Amino acid sequence: SVPEGSAAVVATIGSILRAGMRQMNWHGFSPRAPQATNDRYAHAANLYWGVLTRYVDYYFAEHMDAIVANWAEVKMMSDELVAHSIRYVQQEEDNYVDTNELNKASSEHPEGPYGAPVSLSPVTTKSVITKDDKTDIENLKQMCR
Repeated sequence: SVPEGSAAVVATIGSILRAGMRQMNWHGFSPRAPQATNDRYAHAANLYWGVLTRYVDYYFAEHMDAIVANWAEVKMMSDELVAHSIRYVQQEEDNYVDTNELNKASSEHPEGPYGAPVSLSPVTTKSVITKDDKTDIENLKQMCR
């Protein structure tokens, strides 16, 4: 088991996971920009992000009527994500060269079940939308990436 095989204990692992999760949010995320020509991770992440974006755009174009017709399910999923999200802790963005992957203070962080802002932003606050509700549709596309 982990406690027997390393210096890490369950409480420490949980603390590390919570700290990492507080930095994650679908809203506003994009892969970090390459910092050098040999920054292979960033180059690969951006290539993958482009492919994924094209596929998600294609999927939404093909299935927009069904997505809009079943928007109440998106609203329920969004509510569940927010309700089960951990507390938000603002990061010192000045400490990062690229903040694309950070959970920014400018993203919406609604109050969670414990009376404190939560890490995840809602995808939507509407149970019914039309194809003209571009912000909600773009939010769902962003979350799907």
